[in-house]
Amino acid sequence: MQIGITDRCNFRCLMCPSHSPLVPGLPPEGQRAQMPLPVLRGLLDDLTRLGGTRWIDLVGVGEPLLHPDFVQFAEEVKRSGFGLCISTNGALLTTEIAALLAEIGVDRINVSINAGSDEVYREVHPGAPAATRQAILASLRAMYARCRELGRPRPAAALSAVVFRRTYRDLPALLDSAAAVGVGYVHLHPLATVPATEDLALDAEEWEHARQVFRDLAARACELGIRTNASAFLAEERPDHCREIYRRIRCYAGHVFTVILADGQVRFCCGCEWTAGDLNQQSFWRIWRSRGYARMRQTALSLPRVSRAPAGCSCFQMCPHAAHNTAIHNQLFPQRRLPTTAPPDARLTE
Repeated sequence: MQIGITDRCNFRCLMCPSHSPLVPGLPPEGQRAQMPLPVLRGLLDDLTRLGGTRWIDLVGVGEPLLHPDFVQFAEEVKRSGFGLCISTNGALLTTEIAALLAEIGVDRINVSINAGSDEVYREVHPGAPAATRQAILASLRAMYARCRELGRPRPAAALSAVVFRRTYRDLPALLDSAAAVGVGYVHLHPLATVPATEDLALDAEEWEHARQVFRDLAARACELGIRTNASAFLAEERPDHCREIYRRIRCYAGHVFTVILADGQVRFCCGCEWTAGDLNQQSFWRIWRSRGYARMRQTALSLPRVSRAPAGCSCFQMCPHAAHNTAIHNQLFPQRRLPTTAPPDARLTE
């Protein structure tokens, strides 16, 4: 389960459709939704009652660490017995907070750092203090050090970057940053554009250069013992990639995954606009077991037999669950395996 605990953010990343200074008409940060602690507690109770949930990701349209109850959120997730992943831009991840997260027992942390150099970092994150990137890396070192003191495994960590004009040339330096800190995974994200950010996308000439960058990155990552999706990124960026996949497999997202937005909306997946219910009106237990949710699951499972995606879903354009669904398909139907790259982690398939 992904829980978006806040829609507010402390950064204005150029490529972000929800907070970029390039996008006009965005609502003021102070008016954006934040999940109240009682809603989270009710949600955790429902997940315990339902059984089966293993992982909770604290994410959001905004920055999770900006939520005033973030630490208590994290503590209660771990006390409830769930694996905990945090996705953050890292700017609020002070060495003190990093050490505290180690004590809480955070299992995974994904840091959207987007750059391997201070110069590119400042371009991508307008207004960020000059030393922010270095401070983020220092905080990850502090987290690892505290884990050693406690005698416990350190969280699995990833540095991620959205690939666009300002970042793709900086990816080799990002790999070096990961190696210097001891981060074991570097993840590349495609650019999700809105009209105001379309000019950030790579043009044809830049794509030619970028393809070689990705190939070199994959080879170098192998030498360093770092996992990366650089090789898969090229295939996944083909316009027809997802359509080809869902001509052969089903979508299992409705059985293994769900998204809760900061305003309480329950979504089928992070690539789908269909809302199953509202936690301000119903318990998650009732929403998950509702007839509407069951119908949507069946619609998703029909994908190999139909030529259109479920209403509101981006299955055929840029599906965020294509790799996970392929991995699940290969487990269920080993005699009909499809080539796939490993998902960013094994949470949905282990």
